[in-house]
Amino acid sequence: MATPAPPGIDWQLLVDRLPCAVVAFDAADRLVVCNEEFRRLHGPLAGAIEPGLAFESLLRLSVEHGLAPEATGREEAWVAERVAAHRAPAADGATTVRRLPDGRWRRVTETPLPGGGRLAFSVDVTELVQRQTDLAQLNSRLEEARVRLEAISETDALTGIANRRHFDRRLREEWSRLQRHGTGFALLLADIDHFKRYNDRHGHQAGDQCLQRVANGLARCAQRPADLVARYGGEEFALLLPHADRNGAATQAMRVVAALDAAALPHGDSPVAPHVTLSVGGVVADPTRHGDEQALLAAADAALYRAKAEGRRRAVLD
Repeated sequence: MATPAPPGIDWQLLVDRLPCAVVAFDAADRLVVCNEEFRRLHGPLAGAIEPGLAFESLLRLSVEHGLAPEATGREEAWVAERVAAHRAPAADGATTVRRLPDGRWRRVTETPLPGGGRLAFSVDVTELVQRQTDLAQLNSRLEEARVRLEAISETDALTGIANRRHFDRRLREEWSRLQRHGTGFALLLADIDHFKRYNDRHGHQAGDQCLQRVANGLARCAQRPADLVARYGGEEFALLLPHADRNGAATQAMRVVAALDAAALPHGDSPVAPHVTLSVGGVVADPTRHGDEQALLAAADAALYRAKAEGRRRAVLD
């Protein structure tokens, strides 16, 4: 036996005092009860919201009075979709978040009622949504800052090309790729000939400008997206050339030497040429010959030493 309701309680007044909007529809989709907060949310429709009002009629009134901006341009389709969704079986506690015309947000929770009706209540979650939006924007800015800092941390401040840290990471990646998939690559080390003499003759400021111009010239030689040009240290540069065989590496090495000749940067104290020149040593990675990245670097450095010993302004491949 059902427990009788306590006498003397004004249930409508009780519902009106709830700190949320409440509305109930019967199995025929007609309004049974709602509270003042629900009416307040519908502003100009408040007088029309009475028991017996069909849910579809409420939607059409909302469209007519501009309370459903999301329906603009597709009013009939929007009403049909909302009616279909409202008549579908409701999961207990199904929740949606909806933006109101005034920019505020409500979280709507629906639950089925015995006999086929449904009860819905909504609360204002504008502050929560704003916090989530602010947090998402903050995370986005932090990610952008992280990317920028990472780029800065892997960029040589003077020349603007990759720095030694960036080079070391890429070399490890290429070596790992070679071991896993057999994807070959070549390594070139390039050194400015008699750079100390250049600094002594022209000054360190001119030396910095020389490094910048050499870096720009090398970067222009690296024509493929995967190629990497890095400042290896001091006046020495490194080029990583993925998928390059010996012929490709030799061609690129000669292109680098020729590019500096073509630039014709005056060198006032070089026994090699009246302009800045490069010596290049190169090697094609081969796990059967080079045990690891350090062995590969040693081979490229040995080839560079040979280029210098043979007179500079040339390229030698191991």
